[in-house]
Amino acid sequence: MDCFYKGDVKDKHHSLRGTLMKAIRKEVDEDNINEFEELNEYFAKKLIEDSINENSKRVKEAQKMVE
Repeated sequence: MDCFYKGDVKDKHHSLRGTLMKAIRKEVDEDNINEFEELNEYFAKKLIEDSINENSKRVKEAQKMVE
């Protein structure tokens, strides 16, 4: 009976450890998702700004050609 008890405790320990590790991974994943979303937003804004700047340059060049 003593061996069964030790094994039972060991199994519960591994089960709890596994649950804890899953919770930690989930928290890390959520943090990574938030960081990814922030980076995605930054690069989207940067892409829009670069596109506006490039279009402005083209407009100015076209205006110079017309003049």
